[in-house]
Amino acid sequence: MEDFYTGKMLGSYYVLVYDLRTGRLVHEAQTGKPPADASSQTQGAAFGLGPTTALLLEPDGSVAWIARDVWSTAPGYPSYSLVPYYEVRVADGRGNLRFDAGPAIDPGSLRSQDRTLEWTDAGKTRTAPFS
Repeated sequence: MEDFYTGKMLGSYYVLVYDLRTGRLVHEAQTGKPPADASSQTQGAAFGLGPTTALLLEPDGSVAWIARDVWSTAPGYPSYSLVPYYEVRVADGRGNLRFDAGPAIDPGSLRSQDRTLEWTDAGKTRTAPFS
């Protein structure tokens, strides 16, 4: 589940995972870390990188996603270019981890097979453990 709330005083992007049998919150993870000046852009607090473009959930509550950075464009490009920048992240027993970041990540390429996370970056398949 992705939750987005924005207003004059707050801009936040989270991935929330609940155990539907118990109602217990399993993971509450920011979709990524916003830049230090993001709070000034929202006139208040800012949490998370941006909305998810792909989301995977495992039966044990582990969750993986690709998020689009709404705060900036890809590093090395002028701010007016609007080149999108993405991050591949996981929230599981290890915490909230970033596995990849960059403008060449295919935002819809996330998949999982045999506890291995896969995505495409610059046309090449990348992998990481997904527990």
